Amino acid sequence: MRIIHATIYSMEQEPIQDGFLHSENGIIVGMGKTEDIAVHPDDYDACGGYLLPGLVDIHTALGLKEECSRFEGNDFNESSNPITPHMRALDGFFAGDKAIDIARRAGVTAAVTMPGNMNLIGGQAMAVRLSGKTTADMCMRASCGIKFALGEEPRAAYGAYGKPPLTRMAQAYMLRSTLEAAKKAMEIGRGTDEQKALFPLLSGKAPAYFHANREDDIEAAVRLSKEFGFRLIIVHGADSGIMANYLATEKVPVVVGALTLCNARMESIHLGPEIPNQLYKCGVRFAITSDHHQSPLYLLAVSAAFAVREGLPVKEALKAITIYPAEIAGLDDQIGSLKEGKYADMALYSEFPLNYHARTKQVWIGGEMVL
Repeated sequence: MRIIHATIYSMEQEPIQDGFLHSENGIIVGMGKTEDIAVHPDDYDACGGYLLPGLVDIHTALGLKEECSRFEGNDFNESSNPITPHMRALDGFFAGDKAIDIARRAGVTAAVTMPGNMNLIGGQAMAVRLSGKTTADMCMRASCGIKFALGEEPRAAYGAYGKPPLTRMAQAYMLRSTLEAAKKAMEIGRGTDEQKALFPLLSGKAPAYFHANREDDIEAAVRLSKEFGFRLIIVHGADSGIMANYLATEKVPVVVGALTLCNARMESIHLGPEIPNQLYKCGVRFAITSDHHQSPLYLLAVSAAFAVREGLPVKEALKAITIYPAEIAGLDDQIGSLKEGKYADMALYSEFPLNYHARTKQVWIGGEMVL
């Protein structure tokens, strides 16, 4: 499959004007100027449209909290226990979620979906590419991290019933106790299901996605990551702009969002579209999330555009929804940019994709049209 006459933003090099992209068996095998190849009638003519890698969002509840559902399609919080690292997004994922098609129509081709924020440890995240009919078709990596949460939500979920954690002190204690027990179990090579689920985290094979907004919660997450030696990713990070120098020093990446909502909680009062630029200026690795289901995935590019309005360079905004999330999630060897050897996951836009008037003309996943 070959696309011609496209303005190509690969995220790997400067834009190619009037470019072509060639893929075979779903893998990119070449790019360049259209004038350098012999055009064939079977080539797809982009007519000057903007070709980008498919957008990537690495903090979603896609397939776990289904579009237009109440309790029926809500499978992203196992609220029977605040410590559930053995729960897997893979086992709750619904490939028929209408939000998947909506996301594709906006140029989103890959996502990380994970449990919600009610539990201190919610479970295992899964990376998906948004093509196919079944969970097996879509699954890119069955377990690519563990979801943790600090702050108001675990307190509200369990404190309301008089169960711990009622305070942030209890949150830190419960997490530390759980991680210490899992570490000891790993050393002897056996443990409970809950403990075994944490072995990849403690051995450096999987990161922790920590829901943390307030300064003290961000600091607590960093403290735990240093104590137990796991790789930390802060999610939401309402106060991360305030703490940008600290996060840069600690080399902790942040997945920022949602940037399109009113702040619903006291802990997220500082969350806004100026944060990506604050992180960028201090050298913090970051990505932008829609925070689906709180905000729909089709607003991912809109969120990036809001960040540009607040000072983030355009190039950085595009990377924040393509290659940067792929890098943070450890998926950049396969997705996130247009490069030989990577999946031919691409979105073609009628205009520059951060433009309000831009429409998605076509989407390919693995070189196959899905729009």
